[in-house]
Amino acid sequence: MPLPAIVVHSRRDIRIGFTTNLPMFPNGRNFLMEASQGSRGEPVLRPADGVEGADVAAGAAVAQRRHHPVLKTLGHFGEIGDQGPLYLIGTSVLVAGVFRKDSRCFAGGLAVLAAVATADLIKSTVKNNVTRSRPNHSVEQEEYRFETGGSPRKEEQSFPSGHTACTVAASEAAISFYPGMSKYLRPLAVIMTASRLAKGHHWPLDLFAGVVIGKLSQKVACHLLYAIVRILSRPFC
Repeated sequence: MPLPAIVVHSRRDIRIGFTTNLPMFPNGRNFLMEASQGSRGEPVLRPADGVEGADVAAGAAVAQRRHHPVLKTLGHFGEIGDQGPLYLIGTSVLVAGVFRKDSRCFAGGLAVLAAVATADLIKSTVKNNVTRSRPNHSVEQEEYRFETGGSPRKEEQSFPSGHTACTVAASEAAISFYPGMSKYLRPLAVIMTASRLAKGHHWPLDLFAGVVIGKLSQKVACHLLYAIVRILSRPFC
């Protein structure tokens, strides 16, 4: 099967092609080509070392195979990790805590909502300031962009993975109140993260950024909630 190769004609003119002559990942240096100028001003393509080359090679290779039954099935699992379902889950846990008069359940639901909201805010801010083509779009349209400045086009909002960020934030928030759930929630978060790669919606670096944002969001949200509870528990006079 032909392997993905990126050819960069300029910083804003990048094409993805396929070749059978390049080595496969993990030696990704030949997959991403950077443009420079020769002595007569002509574009000179050279292999690009570094993380992005390997990232693009791996993501494009998976995106090519996204219609495989196994990857297609895995890709469907990721939809539950969207913000909407996670807000619904957090609200359901919170309401259950109210009806059961269970303070830990109530606080856990509130923490999940706060963590998801924080992750949602951070990932939206980053997406509004970074343009990156999604793997499936890059493979289909043979174009790739990764630069500062946001894009209104959904297919150019790959970085970071919002599903991953919100799923990790929700999982870690729930685990902070129910540590015994970690053996279920963390593997589930891994499956959700892998599903975004399998579907061709994100590059590996997008997923890594999503994990970092998710963990950071949980820490920020929970510390903020604890601070609010301490303030409200103080006597006012």
